Amino acid sequence: MRSPRLRWRAHGFLEKVYENALAIELTESGLGVVQQPHVEVRYRDKVVGDYCPDLIVDGVVLEVKAAGGLEETHIQQCLNYLRATDLCIGLVLNFGRARVQYRRVVWEF
Repeated sequence: MRSPRLRWRAHGFLEKVYENALAIELTESGLGVVQQPHVEVRYRDKVVGDYCPDLIVDGVVLEVKAAGGLEETHIQQCLNYLRATDLCIGLVLNFGRARVQYRRVVWEF
């Protein structure tokens, strides 16, 4: 499987641009991609909240950022998505700098 690559070298776009580009690249690579899925959080069979992770790719949550750097709040956001989806692995990708930053996030339940 080839590594998905965005076709431009510039940074500075909004998060949604990178999210859409990743969805295209990953889908064309043959991976199962769901963009902005609506995930309900339930307590005693009642909906108490909802989340929309950027992408879920073959059971991995991808959270896309375009920030000055990766922050703990980005990691916590990904952990919330993992808890809500009952998935274990997430990846936070930051396109806000000249080099893409990433952090693997694991939720052990």
